[in-house]
Amino acid sequence: VLCPDIGESVGVFQTRDGGGGLAQSLLSAGYDVQLVDPWDGATARERGFDAVLEEVYPVLVDAVSVEGVSVIWVGRGLCGLLPVAAAAAGQDTEVSAWISLGTRFDFRYPAAAHLTWLRSWSAGESPDEDVARQTLLTGLAPGPRERRRGSTLDDVEALWRSRVARPPPRAVVDDLLRWFEGGRCARDTDDLDYLGGLEQIDHRALMIAAV
Repeated sequence: VLCPDIGESVGVFQTRDGGGGLAQSLLSAGYDVQLVDPWDGATARERGFDAVLEEVYPVLVDAVSVEGVSVIWVGRGLCGLLPVAAAAAGQDTEVSAWISLGTRFDFRYPAAAHLTWLRSWSAGESPDEDVARQTLLTGLAPGPRERRRGSTLDDVEALWRSRVARPPPRAVVDDLLRWFEGGRCARDTDDLDYLGGLEQIDHRALMIAAV
């Protein structure tokens, strides 16, 4: 199961190196690949992370679960936090392995560009392109196929903007700002610390940090 971050579409798994990206690579390796998007709906836009965790995430996992088949959840950014938060909230989901790609697990030290990016969306404005680049495209570089075709970093960024980037859900943005302000990732209603789920996950896990 491939799940994107809040500022991108599932196209992030389909556009790398001029080919099918991670989704195609996994298909070629024999995996049954499912693309899911918990951020594309009224629940995320209007009610935020807590509602997505309680109502959307369990439905998505249930929809892709097949008896006798292991579900591997691969989440970019905030999608990588969903299995952790679910464990903290006591949710019983059928995920047998979890991989997070560039997921933040510390909300005490926000990057200035990231805060500016979030505050712009919270105010109903599109962030400056330089701010978006510093927030979302850190480490971006042409892949092997793109380099062979002579693609530049500008070409890769243009591809990302046209096929991947999208506005994040407003209520989730406000949740992130609340987390950064308080220095912890917690449920709004009763202050449950979602990161406590890191100690409760009992299945295989791989965390790939952003650099």
